[in-house]
Amino acid sequence: MRFRSICFFIGTLVIAALLSPLTCTATADDSHALPDPYGIEVFRHVDFVGDSMSYRIEFSMRIRLVPVLPNWLNDTISSLRLGYLVSVMVFKHANFSGPSAIYDCSHLSIGWMNDTISSFIIFPRALDYPPGGHLREDFVYGDEECQFFPVPELLTDTVALYPTIADNVNDESHDLILYGDQTNVDVYEHANFGGNAAHFPGPANITHASLEDYQLRERVSSVRVTWNGPWPYGQVVLTPMVAVHFAYDLRGMWKGEFGSLTYQFTQDGNQFSWYVETNRERGTGTINGTIVSVAWAGDWGSGSDTGTLIPDRSGRIVRIEWDNGNTFTRL
Repeated sequence: MRFRSICFFIGTLVIAALLSPLTCTATADDSHALPDPYGIEVFRHVDFVGDSMSYRIEFSMRIRLVPVLPNWLNDTISSLRLGYLVSVMVFKHANFSGPSAIYDCSHLSIGWMNDTISSFIIFPRALDYPPGGHLREDFVYGDEECQFFPVPELLTDTVALYPTIADNVNDESHDLILYGDQTNVDVYEHANFGGNAAHFPGPANITHASLEDYQLRERVSSVRVTWNGPWPYGQVVLTPMVAVHFAYDLRGMWKGEFGSLTYQFTQDGNQFSWYVETNRERGTGTINGTIVSVAWAGDWGSGSDTGTLIPDRSGRIVRIEWDNGNTFTRL
């Protein structure tokens, strides 16, 4: 098992949580592993229960950056499933700031980070950390005054610019840690890359620097991160397994427009089923991107149809518009 706290607030409850064993699954054939090897799914409750949302490293990406979560998911995550090729670094605050931890495998319960996650980074499991720079308040553990600055998300980009940094980190940092052997970080005294600056790792190959040595202790206000060289961890491979199993999440209760029936959806990969208690109807179907097909039978007869999945602004599916004119709305 690998579960690592990177920058956290010290307290009796936190220490107890970190010392508690956490069930971990980490291989392709584990029952809890996400079928999409490059993806993660986060849930609002423990044991992979409740509303959820899926994210993945796409073909064009080094890593997947999620700097802000939708309001309904922010500070509510309690469990997560990971594909066997990725890890995730989670943060208490938006834009990769505040206390953080790394999960290398699926967790039925995420321990002390429960209901606190506001941003995260998905990265190849071959790495110990996502590549980038980490500004912290001190050498041991900062509490809230930490922020991670990742390398560019897209393979086509080499430079990530951070002209401003989090308010609780601005002019607060004592040290900088670099992750990734091709990562270069420049820190600047003022916003928008102004004032005195320092470059790391530099000729001395410094990957853990005390900013006091560069007259920048509690004086950093902007950051530039560069990835130099090819990405050695490969690109996402669009395998048949991904095409078959990676699907939008339809699990939960839905209300149909025809007859005001309530449908209880369950799902396994891209296969779903529903049950309607009123007429003992059972349906089974397949998700293919934003298109679904289904067949059903019950006390009121049988049939089949095709529909279109409609997401909200966060990407969560909230409506299914069927070709027969019926509409399902998520409850």
